[in-house]
Amino acid sequence: MESLVIGLRALHVVAGCVALLVMAVPLLAAKGGRAHRRAGWVFVVAMAVICSTGLFTSGHRILTDPRPGVVAGSMFLFYVSILAGASAFKGMRVLRQKHRTGRGGALDLAVAGVLTAAGAATALVGLRTGQPLLIAFGLLGAVGGGQQLRYWLSPPRERMHWWYEHMGDMGGTCIAALTAFAVANARNLGLGPFSLRAWLLPTAIGAPLLVYWGNAYRRRFEGRAGAEAERTSEVRVVAS
Repeated sequence: MESLVIGLRALHVVAGCVALLVMAVPLLAAKGGRAHRRAGWVFVVAMAVICSTGLFTSGHRILTDPRPGVVAGSMFLFYVSILAGASAFKGMRVLRQKHRTGRGGALDLAVAGVLTAAGAATALVGLRTGQPLLIAFGLLGAVGGGQQLRYWLSPPRERMHWWYEHMGDMGGTCIAALTAFAVANARNLGLGPFSLRAWLLPTAIGAPLLVYWGNAYRRRFEGRAGAEAERTSEVRVVAS
């Protein structure tokens, strides 16, 4: 079993390097183009490997190493794997259901529910143990999971809802990958492994950029929709 865990950890590191190398391509390439789609799939597969190996290896440490510090750290990494995996999962699922008019599927709701519960549990553990890192990331997952549940339980209200959701979720997954990189190299940066700066800096930088980016696309799409509506009304007037 130990050799399997070592192998999975190595695979985890390799997948992390692949994700970091390709993540900029879908962000910068033309949306929907060949480069965007192909690099995006490589990133998603790499993140799937990262999250699955992270769940297994951290779960193994929880069960086999009873030291309190090891258990606490492994539980947190287990939760981060859920957080990143749920974000990447929804980021791809919205593309499959861009034309939906009702609720999402049972699997969509289940993943969102697991994320919400895991985030709430992590935040409560953080409150009981006085660890702000657990509180911050727990609340992030609980709020994010609640937003996912609301999205899947309600019919879409925006024409380009799937675009905004895909962009936000995949951007959040990129932030998770960068956070893991920052934490893994925290000592090289002169920080401790549980330094708040290492854990929260990617989110502090990435989240406002995602909001700005989303608003920019929303203005663009709304402008196009208004122009199309105006042209349609002019055609109708001429025809009448």
